Order: sequence, then C-alpha cells, then structure tokens
Amino acid sequence: MVSRPEWDSLHAPLPEARGLMRSHIDLPGLRWDRVTPEGLADASIAPFGAGHDLFGDGSLVLLPTPGHTPGSVSLLVRRPGHPPLLMVGDLTYDDRLLAEGKLPGVGDKRQLHTAVQQVNELRRRLPGLVVLPAHDPGAAARLAQAMRLPATPAV
Repeated sequence: MVSRPEWDSLHAPLPEARGLMRSHIDLPGLRWDRVTPEGLADASIAPFGAGHDLFGDGSLVLLPTPGHTPGSVSLLVRRPGHPPLLMVGDLTYDDRLLAEGKLPGVGDKRQLHTAVQQVNELRRRLPGLVVLPAHDPGAAARLAQAMRLPATPAV
C-alpha cells in the first residue's frame, strides 16, 4: 500500500533528491496498491478526518502524515484487549521529541508541524496510544510492553 502523493512523487523527476530511493521501493515483481485518503467517520481518531481503513473495521487505518516525504502515512493498529499502536515511520526520530512537538531535520516543515500536532492530538484522544517511530531505539521495548499490557479504558 502506498499513498497516491507518495507514488506520484516517486515517479517525478529526481526522486532521490527528495529522499525517495526508487531502487529500494519500485522493485520488480511487486504490485503497489495506491490509496487516496477518504473521509473517516470515526471521531476517536480526530483530528484525522481522512485516512484509509484497510479492512473497513477500524483495526488498521492509514493516516496521512506528510512532511518527511509528500505522501508519508502512519499506520494506526487497534487490537481488542491491547493498547493502540501508531507506526509513524520517519515523522520523528524519537517519540519523546514528537511528544514535545520537535520536528526532525528533513522534510517540509509546515507539513511536519501539522502532522506532529495531529499525532499528539490523537495521543490525547486515544489513551495508552503507543507511538512507534521507525528509527527510535526505544520503540522495540515499547512495542514489546504494549503486547503484554491490557488496553487502557477510554475516558
């Protein structure tokens, strides 16, 4: 799955100059489904009014978090009896920095600022949300703990 803006950016001239490594993504034999965010009726994930619900049941939802690249998305994972997870990729390098509203050094600052604000608002709306940045050394331990913990009741 890839967002339409990400795919379009990958196929525009000089994608490497924008941080997109075509040779790592557009591999022979892979078929990418391009998704476009659509309206979401789930108030629990506001401020994200749009996204892509992969199964139509709210368990896996792609949320647009552009900034690092034009079509970056984060994946919200909700499992019965466990805290929700948000895999944010390269939106930040460290969950603590994200919680403080600090932006990473690479990407469109305006889009990053908006995406960081939205993720931090989602954190307030979903008690126990575990944020998992791709390069955060502490993410693996937080994920392991989340797999053992029961879900925090919604407020």
